[in-house]
Amino acid sequence: MSDATQPLATNLDQALRLAAVEARVDVLLSGQSKPPWFKNPSFIISLAAFLISIVTTVASGYRTYREDVEAQKAQLRTVLGQINAVQLQYAELSAKLGNHPAMANIVTTLRTQAFSRKTSLYACERNRGWRFSG
Repeated sequence: MSDATQPLATNLDQALRLAAVEARVDVLLSGQSKPPWFKNPSFIISLAAFLISIVTTVASGYRTYREDVEAQKAQLRTVLGQINAVQLQYAELSAKLGNHPAMANIVTTLRTQAFSRKTSLYACERNRGWRFSG
């Protein structure tokens, strides 16, 4: 072989080697498959974040519901206490005054107060979704 053909043979030999290496790399890369979803850290992290957000939303909604129920119970206790106070006032004044002429005005005032308290009680119950009779 002459000196002119020597570099050509070396270049050809290097090109063949490069093509063989590229072919082997392609075979190796095509043989690799994607890991299953449970071995993919980014998927696990995103799934965990999604589940945490769902649980947090449900827990927050339930807590808010319970707080509303407790607030309504407190309001009902207050209204019932006011109704009982009006009835006690009526009983005390009836015992003290008996058939006093001013008793008619007092009875009317107390009945009006009792009616407004019962109306408040009915509104509380209606807002709560319960049925209230009488």
